[in-house]
Amino acid sequence: MKPVQCFFCVTVISLLVAKKNFAFANNDTAKISADHILEKVVKKLNKFRILSYNYSYESKSFFPDDSYSTSASIVLDFSRKDTLLGLNYQIENAALKFIYNGTEMFILNKKLKTINGLTIKPAKEDISSLVFFQNSLITLRNGIPPMLLDKQSFKIFTDTLIDSKNYWIVSYTPLKKSIDPFGKSFSAFTINRNITYKIIIDKKTFLPYGIIQTFSDNNNYQKTLFSGIKEGDKLPELSWYYSTYNNDYRLVSQKERPALISTGINAPEWSLPSIFQNKSVSLNQLRGKFLLLEFWVVNCGYCVAAVSKINKLQSKFANKDIEFVGINLYDSKEKIAQFLKRYNPMYTVLYNGQDVADKYGVISYPKVVLIDKEGKVIYANSLVTDELESILDRTLK
Repeated sequence: MKPVQCFFCVTVISLLVAKKNFAFANNDTAKISADHILEKVVKKLNKFRILSYNYSYESKSFFPDDSYSTSASIVLDFSRKDTLLGLNYQIENAALKFIYNGTEMFILNKKLKTINGLTIKPAKEDISSLVFFQNSLITLRNGIPPMLLDKQSFKIFTDTLIDSKNYWIVSYTPLKKSIDPFGKSFSAFTINRNITYKIIIDKKTFLPYGIIQTFSDNNNYQKTLFSGIKEGDKLPELSWYYSTYNNDYRLVSQKERPALISTGINAPEWSLPSIFQNKSVSLNQLRGKFLLLEFWVVNCGYCVAAVSKINKLQSKFANKDIEFVGINLYDSKEKIAQFLKRYNPMYTVLYNGQDVADKYGVISYPKVVLIDKEGKVIYANSLVTDELESILDRTLK
């Protein structure tokens, strides 16, 4: 990896932060450290009981012309420490409103006047899939303390002007790992990759202005910007329960969160097309062997990391009576082909697997299911783990 630079390239910033005039000054405050600045930021964020702000997000992936952007106004209530996340939220844009009140999670469709996806006592993965938590103020509030404890990674800072206003930019590069959207954990990479988080901080208020996330091995990026940050002691006049919307909105779905398939039961049958060959593969065809299924999607960092782990298992147990199969849920053949060319899985890959995922209770990715020769499930979990390898060691003697 190239050394981390103290100053951003003007052309890169022009690309990543459109419509903003960035100019960089020399770092003339040698007595201030990156850690000192981050300590001030997290201290400020931890004071908030009620926090509202505007959020904008933009990303560019390795797929040609594959960019995404969104924005919303957000209200966070940190007064409820007993909830799943230690907070409640309302997230609203022109089309939708996302609400979590500590017990209920649901979405209001403003155009159709419907209440969708009502879930009672949702799991963390039900919520973490919301893009509005990616590199958010919650990420910083929870993530800065472990950043400060991380003495092995790069942390540098510089000062800058944005539209004639003074800001710090703290660059943090954790070694071969990324920050969880909620900031409470790190995820290690098994590929040769580092991520740099460039945190833009208002010098006067020590409030974050934005985060630019870049990658060492490609030109992908993610950019979030925050504006209109306001703190308060009491909640705005907002409705937090779906029942209060019943007069104006129609409840169209209430979701019981499906459980991941249990061990000891017969795996449901399926037949799916192969991405490599012009044929279908079925569970029945593979009966008589142990079978490891990995459910995945393209735009999923954990799924990228899982490829090398499954390749390692494939190599280790190459002479054993086991088949490794990846099942993509819904991505196009073109996107899957680009993913495979980039990350080179050594195992069979099938697609159009959403219905199979539903049968197996898969709602987040990657999920791994191990099936024995008789077709019974003997392992199911969220990630490719050391526990799985130990089970395979014992089972495939």
